[in-house]
Amino acid sequence: MCRIAEGKRSKSSREGAAAVEFAFVAPILVALLLGMIEAASLSETSNHLRLALRQSARLAGMDRSEILEPRQSTNEKIIADLKNFLSASGIDGSAAEVTISALDGGEIDLDDRSAEYALFKLTVTIPYENALQSAVNGGECQGLTRSYTFRNARNAALCH
Repeated sequence: MCRIAEGKRSKSSREGAAAVEFAFVAPILVALLLGMIEAASLSETSNHLRLALRQSARLAGMDRSEILEPRQSTNEKIIADLKNFLSASGIDGSAAEVTISALDGGEIDLDDRSAEYALFKLTVTIPYENALQSAVNGGECQGLTRSYTFRNARNAALCH
């Protein structure tokens, strides 16, 4: 009779041990799962930024005489198109910080004849709050930044 009682005790103590082990492992598994979801979200947002940059920068390589609104500069058009592309992708385009600069970091006016065929860098930064699924604050980090280097060649189609 003693053996039967010991066997029952042993089985219940194993079940209790499994519950305790699960209590230790479950938070780690949940943290890994949430981390993978955040990493996938950042990767998707980074991909949308890359696509938006590439599509916006393509304007600088085209004949844009019929694309620009009256009194609109190419720089303004590129920035507006980039923000619109981000908004259409589900990212808050109004929160994006967009800069167009020469490779040396200085300012560049893409409509200026002296900037013809010059390389320029288009950079966009969005706050982490707009890139993450969770409500985690990015802290002191500036946000998710992507850059794209392109050549200003607005009259390339007219050159022989």
